[in-house]
Amino acid sequence: MSASVAAASHTRVPSALPKVSRGYGNIVFLVATIALIAAHAVLAWIGFTHSPVDLDQGFNLSVVRNIAAGDGYSSDGVFTATGLQPFEVAITTGPTVIVPAALLHAAGMSALVAAYWVDVLFYSALVVGLAVCGWRIAGRWGSLLGASAPLLLDIFSNGHSPLYAPTDVLGEYACAAFIAWSLAFAPRRPVIAGLLLGAAIVTKVVALFAIPAVLVVYLVAHAGLAPRVRVALGLRAAGAVLLPLVAFEVVKLLSVGPTAYGALVSDYWQKTQADRLPSALMTDKLYYLVQAWFLPGAIAVALAVFAVAFASATLGATLERWTQLGIAARGRLHSERAALALGGLVAGAGTLAMWLPLTFTDPTWIRHPSPGLIIAAGLLLPTTLALIRVARGSGRWLAASAAVMAVALAVTLPIQVVSHLGAALERQRFGTLDDQRAIAGVLESSGTQRFQGTWSAMVPLAALADLPARNIAYEISRDDLLVLDAYPEGRIADQQLVIAQHLCGEVVLNASVIACWPRSDLEKGIAELNAEQLQQTPSTPVLVVGVPVD
Repeated sequence: MSASVAAASHTRVPSALPKVSRGYGNIVFLVATIALIAAHAVLAWIGFTHSPVDLDQGFNLSVVRNIAAGDGYSSDGVFTATGLQPFEVAITTGPTVIVPAALLHAAGMSALVAAYWVDVLFYSALVVGLAVCGWRIAGRWGSLLGASAPLLLDIFSNGHSPLYAPTDVLGEYACAAFIAWSLAFAPRRPVIAGLLLGAAIVTKVVALFAIPAVLVVYLVAHAGLAPRVRVALGLRAAGAVLLPLVAFEVVKLLSVGPTAYGALVSDYWQKTQADRLPSALMTDKLYYLVQAWFLPGAIAVALAVFAVAFASATLGATLERWTQLGIAARGRLHSERAALALGGLVAGAGTLAMWLPLTFTDPTWIRHPSPGLIIAAGLLLPTTLALIRVARGSGRWLAASAAVMAVALAVTLPIQVVSHLGAALERQRFGTLDDQRAIAGVLESSGTQRFQGTWSAMVPLAALADLPARNIAYEISRDDLLVLDAYPEGRIADQQLVIAQHLCGEVVLNASVIACWPRSDLEKGIAELNAEQLQQTPSTPVLVVGVPVD
């Protein structure tokens, strides 16, 4: 009897320790999950209540307004022309974001709030998609690491063309969400993955970088299939990619007709071939990329170098151990975990390979490669965790390296998240959303039916006032309010002050923007302004104002 009791005790005591450990781990995981959800929610709240509407967002909101008003998928033409411009090349955000926002706006919601809710839903889908991929790579903690990726990238502090919050109406988060779910479906439902990838490309053309990543995930995960089956399934998936693209192009063709559609294709091609910069400025791009992680640049580089060295050593030791044990590496690598890990690596490499050589994207515009960077981080962080677990049983030095890597992640990730939230609360170049709404309210109360000015602070203010805008470089009206940018952070305040001196009559507002009615002798003011601009810079005038219209 006593022997049986002793045996029972021997079996119960050790089993209690894992339960205690698991219970503690569950509590830590729950706290971390709540903290991560709270961080995402706070960032969304900042977007709804604090972050200003920037130029590109204001431009997209004009498309939302025009669709809701029955004017089609058109901009106001404030960027490249004047008047409604159907499917203008400058509209670089696809219908996956714009059309749902327009439907909500048509139902009575303001264009801004409608677009914000659509974007928050896409942002949530991105977070969940990365969590799913992270779970498949490294379990529940991998899901948290994957879901944290959108909080780690600084897409607004380095300059212009910012992406302030999950609410931004530019489509990068929606694009990344489609890609994340495409990667999640690729190992199990390739045709659905293809549809989602096509939707990502329609949303933002930068999603082209994701094609190799999704392809790698598909090929690795389905390596065990017969070649004929794998090719047939791959062709069906490729056809699914084309469906959203072809559908949108058919809508364009039917909307504008063959001649105008041909012009749109030509304009788009010319835009992609334009050399906006004297060179690709790869060194500058790499510099700003290193600075874009809410960490000092030196620390970011050191972490990246250490992570690469750690991953290489761990994989090398693992392959060597498999060889000694007679385990075929080929079979182990054809898993969903390996497929997604390789997909993250290819996504990051593909993004850099596409972005670095471009000569029409500024080095500070981190939002352009941001979908690929977020996807890469969202898959490679869980992969690092999986390698840490492998390395713990792979010898003293690798185990020590794994401990260092784990501590580095545990320390730096919370710092990055908190830094992101703090930076988002800082004043941006166009102030806060409340500042903009107050200015837009004053301008709207003037009774004008349209704003006119340049590609500047006028664009988001017009969107907030729910009014169309005109670019005075093409034409100027005596009956519309001039709205000129006087924000010091806008970099064009001096130019705008010169315009105001020559064209303004009665001044409505003189603050962060100068709002005025055109002077009575407008033709004389235009002639003086154009002459002054041409005299100062005859080869490349800053601005030549267009002809007056009634």
